Amino acid sequence: MQAPFELAQMIFQNAHKFSVQCHTISDFPPVEELIRETGRWFYELGNEDDDSFRSLKMKIWRLRASVIYSLLPFDSKELGIAEQLWSLQREVVYVPFLQERVGRLTKILQFLLETPGNPKREKVFELLQACPDKGCGTGIVVSLVRGPTPGWSKTVANEIVNIVPKCEFIQGSKALKHRTYRQLILPASGRLSPVVVD
Repeated sequence: MQAPFELAQMIFQNAHKFSVQCHTISDFPPVEELIRETGRWFYELGNEDDDSFRSLKMKIWRLRASVIYSLLPFDSKELGIAEQLWSLQREVVYVPFLQERVGRLTKILQFLLETPGNPKREKVFELLQACPDKGCGTGIVVSLVRGPTPGWSKTVANEIVNIVPKCEFIQGSKALKHRTYRQLILPASGRLSPVVVD
């Protein structure tokens, strides 16, 4: 365990050297279109407090988050995009004004399932492979939303450990208060992450 002054010195040094590198996944129309389309669903469903609408909103959010936050290939069984879509399609049968929307959403998700390469996965794994010392001093934020992050799984964790066995998985802001890191990887904007918000 580090003495308080040693930790304070490390924190000061980290703050002094602190820099942010933003790696943007640009020009990936399927995910951009998915974000727009699911936004239209939320707009169409409005502020209705009906149980069935609440269930639909939750399913749409989970589907969208599964694609946005995951480091799995889009056709991964663990991600379950096809199953989530099927569940949504069955529920929408009873909501006539969403019939057209479900057709559009199906086309977008079908494309992702047929071309499963996940650009975020490729970029994050590229960054991990470049980490020195088997990932010692590297942390990857896995709490991208409050509660379990959709699209994260033991498979992804095992793949990361195989590349950088000393990398740490950061579940909350507490980890940042008790340790210092050479590099933190935040595979999302961080807008909903308790690690960033708290």
